[in-house]
Amino acid sequence: MAVTAEYSSETWAEFFEPTFNEFPELRDQLVKEFITYKQTGSPSDLLGRDAPFDFPTFASDANVHHIHLNLRYERTWTERQANFHRTSNHYLVYTEHMWDSGRYLLMGVVTPAHEKMPANNNQLLSYFAEVAERFHSS
Repeated sequence: MAVTAEYSSETWAEFFEPTFNEFPELRDQLVKEFITYKQTGSPSDLLGRDAPFDFPTFASDANVHHIHLNLRYERTWTERQANFHRTSNHYLVYTEHMWDSGRYLLMGVVTPAHEKMPANNNQLLSYFAEVAERFHSS
């Protein structure tokens, strides 16, 4: 299966530009490592735990996921460390197209993630779900 990933032009200015201005090399690296991870399942020093947002239902219905990012390589993730334990306070929010398997839309880098996407406030998650739904319709 071919795997492709693209940055969302809709969310670019707010959710990618600030991070890529600080880490310009990350723009190409993030897409490459994401595609490699999805093809092989092998974790990297940059990408950690990968999980769907399973609550609220609108997020799971829109197939919104997040993967923990090791920005600034603040964490030491060893090769033997299970991916489940590779966590951080930075997320890459993404979706896989519902009808075109292996086609991904990267919707944003959220940092600090736990402050911007707390469990008791679904506003940002709702926005990403809407972006994902438009992607699925494309």
